Amino acid sequence: HSSGWIVAGTDIGIFHSTDIGGTWIPGNVGLSYLNIRSVATHTNGRIFAGTDVGVSRSSDTARSWTPSGLSFTAVNALDVLSSGYILAGTGSGVYRSTDNGGNWTQVGLAGTGVNALTIQPNGNVFAGINSGVFRSTDNGVSWTQTGLTGTVVRSLAFSLSGYTLAGTDNGVYRSGDNGASWTQVGLTTSPVTAF
Repeated sequence: HSSGWIVAGTDIGIFHSTDIGGTWIPGNVGLSYLNIRSVATHTNGRIFAGTDVGVSRSSDTARSWTPSGLSFTAVNALDVLSSGYILAGTGSGVYRSTDNGGNWTQVGLAGTGVNALTIQPNGNVFAGINSGVFRSTDNGVSWTQTGLTGTVVRSLAFSLSGYTLAGTDNGVYRSGDNGASWTQVGLTTSPVTAF
């Protein structure tokens, strides 16, 4: 978070640390569902938590929460675009909010379970699903499948060296060409669930 706090989502709610992880303080006031699947921070200071049934948001550094307009589906991934738009990868596609989580519109991959999201510095968004990776170059409005297909993608990350990484059920794949091609680079005997 911009305050320097660390926010962690667990299966018993949200915790925050003000001392680089030395101590953790619960902040579940207003959370209806405590199984936190994803967390994202906005440049405006708001924090968003994806749960089993939607998104909650906090404007007081994870002390208390209010439900957002997305309240009917599991939210596996959250990310914030440089435009300030918020993307939610859900059990039924990608949703986008342009008003700090007040309202959400489905913008792609309808009916598809989205497990992970990552955003490149150039603004391209990658979504990991149960059959590969999709990419959007227009803030999540439209999506095209990349060169990684036929594998469950559980996590995504963008490295400082310019690679997009995909954690799959059969290891890590890496792309250096905006998702056109992917190379398996390790951990081939383990599902990779997070970066």
